[in-house]
This record gives sequence, structure tokens and C-alpha cells, in this order.
Amino acid sequence: MQITVNKATPYIAKNPESSAITYGDTLSNSTLTGGTVTGVDGKSLIGTWRWEDADNVPTVNNSGYVAVFKPTDSTNYEEVTATITVKVSKATNAPNMPSSTMNVANGYTKVSDVTLPTGWEWQDECKNNALVVGKSVEATAVYKGTDKGNYEKESVTVTIIRSAVNEYVNEYKVTINEMPNGTVTADPTKAKAGNTVTLTVTPNKGYQLKAGSLQVNDGAVEVKPTGTQNQYTFKMPSKNVTVTAEFELASGNCEIKVDPDTENVTVTPDKSVAKPGEKVTATVEPEDGYEVDKIYVNGEEIPLGADHKFSFTVPESGEVVI
Repeated sequence: MQITVNKATPYIAKNPESSAITYGDTLSNSTLTGGTVTGVDGKSLIGTWRWEDADNVPTVNNSGYVAVFKPTDSTNYEEVTATITVKVSKATNAPNMPSSTMNVANGYTKVSDVTLPTGWEWQDECKNNALVVGKSVEATAVYKGTDKGNYEKESVTVTIIRSAVNEYVNEYKVTINEMPNGTVTADPTKAKAGNTVTLTVTPNKGYQLKAGSLQVNDGAVEVKPTGTQNQYTFKMPSKNVTVTAEFELASGNCEIKVDPDTENVTVTPDKSVAKPGEKVTATVEPEDGYEVDKIYVNGEEIPLGADHKFSFTVPESGEVVI
């Protein structure tokens, strides 16, 4: 007679504590410590805590995020989860913060005529205020982005100066070269000489901006960080500009590669980047007239399912070639 014994589910007697972070940081920056998890005998289990989605960016007013406890004795115990509240401090400045001074053309007659960066609006009380030639007019811009409430400074007083002459002022173009493993966007994409342009850098999951690689006109124009994660600014020169950047694997990640010599079959992993210990599932599609003989990951044969899928765990070495 054969008896099947299912794994037991541990009991979380005390949740772990998470270290404080600043808005813009991911959960991977918050360390989980402490906590008590017991087994069926009531004794504490040895194991490790990790965030279920370490790439998630927590908000200031959050109701918690899922953490996973993995028992060292994984033969007899299942993993168990808990929702942990994270203390998140506000970031300093809201993104795309307008300049404190704006020089506008003579054709702008009221505050609402002046365009603000993405996510910003003029305060209702200021919108219809007249712009007078030769006089400085102050107006308040407020941040209305989807993540408002996560920044210390979400409003700014702007001094608007209307030109006495309705002169034509050149606007110069911002071109952003295509780049693998991430994107860079500019706001605005056209600007007059001396105006501020904000660059927002968005790496793909598992990647980060390579230090010193974000450049405007090959470094001829100075690029400065804003204090908000992944945001930078520069002053538009009297010419068109080109923005370039490079992205590299973030620490602790590895690239899931398919051997370029593989022929007559397409192998598609469900993720291009993963961490050691993470599960990866890939789909195999042979060309017409062919069938898959064997699948190897790092030289080790992996069984292929009837659905033409196979799974493997990323090794601690962090190198994966299919």
C-alpha cells in the first residue's frame, strides 16, 4: 500500500518587519527581517523571506505588499505568504516640475495660455489672470499626476514674463535614438533655447541605466539629475539635440539567452531576464516538417511537455543558455 503525504502549511506567528524606503524605490530596496513561522510541532521553522514582486514600486499610503516565506525544509513544508505594510517616505520633487521663471511670447495674454509640463496644471484661481507686458506675474502650478501625494513638493510658484514684442523664437527638436532594454522620453519634445527639457528614463524589467551613458549631443550638453528617481533635465541649446543612453543588467539579474546556432525551431522564454532561483517557462515551436528531439539548458537535458513547453530554475551562477 502506498501512502501519499502532502506538504504541511506553516503558521505565521509573527510577521517580519520591512525597512523604510523612499517613493520611487522598489520593494527590493526594503529588507525583510525577523518574523516567526512555526511548523506542525509548534517549533520555529528556519527559512527566508522575500517579496513576491520585488520590482513593485510602493506608494506612501499603502495597505501592504505580499511577502513569501520559503522554509529550508521545503520537502515537508509549503511556502506561505503574508501582507506586509511598508513605510514609504515621500520623494522630494514631483516629476517634470516647471521652471520657476517662464518667458513667454507677446501672444500669451493670460496664465492658462502657457503650457505646463505633463502632469501639471495651473491652479484654478490663477488660470484667468492677465499677463501684462513688462510686468512679472506669479501663478501657482500644481501636480495632478496619477501618483500625486507621493512627493513633498507638488506645487511651485512660477513667475511669468510676457515679451513686449511678438517676435518669432526658434524651437529646437529633441530626437531620442532607439535603444535596447529600455526607453527615454523627453518633455517637451521641442523647446526654445534656454528652456528646460525633462528626460524620463524607464529601464525594462531587470535592467538599469548604465552610469554616465545618458548623454545629449554626445555629452556636449550637461544633463543633471532632478532628485526624482530616473528623471534628468538639461537646458536646450540653440540647436537640435539627440539623446542617447545604454541599459545594462541590474545587479542580481541574468539574461535568458537562446543559442544563436539553434535551427529549425523557435524557442520563446516567458521572460528575458530573471534572478537566480526564479522559474522560467519556455515554449518550443518547430518549423513545418520538423519535431523537437531534445532540449538543453546550460548543457543539461530538460524534459519537454506535450504542450511544447518546458520549465527550469535559474541557477545560482546566473548564466542561462537554451
